[in-house]
Amino acid sequence: MTSASATPSKRLTSYRSKRNFGLTKEPSGATTPPRAGHRFVVQRHRASSLHYDLRLEADGALLSWAVPKGPTPDASARRLATQVEDHPLDYFDFEGLIPDRSPRSVKSGRTNDEVKSAPAATWSDTTLWQAASEDELRALDDLPSKGGDLDLGAHTVRVTNLDKVLLPHHDKERAITKRDMIRHYVTVAPASVRLAFGAPVSVPVTWDELDDPELRPNRWTIDTIGARLEQAGDPLAPLVGMQQRLPAL
Repeated sequence: MTSASATPSKRLTSYRSKRNFGLTKEPSGATTPPRAGHRFVVQRHRASSLHYDLRLEADGALLSWAVPKGPTPDASARRLATQVEDHPLDYFDFEGLIPDRSPRSVKSGRTNDEVKSAPAATWSDTTLWQAASEDELRALDDLPSKGGDLDLGAHTVRVTNLDKVLLPHHDKERAITKRDMIRHYVTVAPASVRLAFGAPVSVPVTWDELDDPELRPNRWTIDTIGARLEQAGDPLAPLVGMQQRLPAL
């Protein structure tokens, strides 16, 4: 639970870091909170799955829990409640549409919506993420098996179960653990693809589409597949209704 000794502004650091207030209408908590109160509210939240949020006012902010199955008047019923970041008091009366919560990049910390609004640093730029330094790799090696907090540049990542074997040993190759995989990813991060709006999530419709000197991946996306199918025709159409002759068993 968040420390009551922290100021409301510091308690909202995590909340603000997860939102772009140029895109969302959610309150930023910039206003000075009123005198201390003891309110609570249960809010219905239709995200990737419908759930409810329980918020309790305490020391100038709203302590918040996500409750997947919602509240119940049955005092004997057990409900899972997962604590999330503190919310500003303004959230008590908030009602509105929240932008689609696209997956957040572990490299830049940005969502697809944020990348769309500011598309710089998407494919090849390395300013948002540098490879782990030798000191950071040593810190990874020094963490106990159960894990802990790993500082990587401006990010702090909670890692767990570091000695779990992900790839068993084969022939002369040793087993690969979760620690090994983390070391690999934080080393190759500058060369890996960023979360990018319009990134390819479909394939070329015809082989002719591969006749592109630049092989531009933004041509082969969900956004463009409708127009491409209309132009090229359905490549599976000749197979519809075709009779198949099966060999005798």
